[in-house]
Amino acid sequence: VELEPSVAPGAATAVSQASLDQDMLLLTTSAFETLRFVPPLTISSLEIDDAVHRFRRAMGSVFS
Repeated sequence: VELEPSVAPGAATAVSQASLDQDMLLLTTSAFETLRFVPPLTISSLEIDDAVHRFRRAMGSVFS
């Protein structure tokens, strides 16, 4: 997920940390404000829904 070019430097790191606070690991990538999801090889639709919910909460805590 690449964040808008207009976000402040470090926004991806902040979202990554907020995701960790939601018990979800997201990785940042190189010098860009980009997040990388690393799901398991087998994942259920309920687990995907849960991850999206956690991601939304993490984004909301950083950008609200």
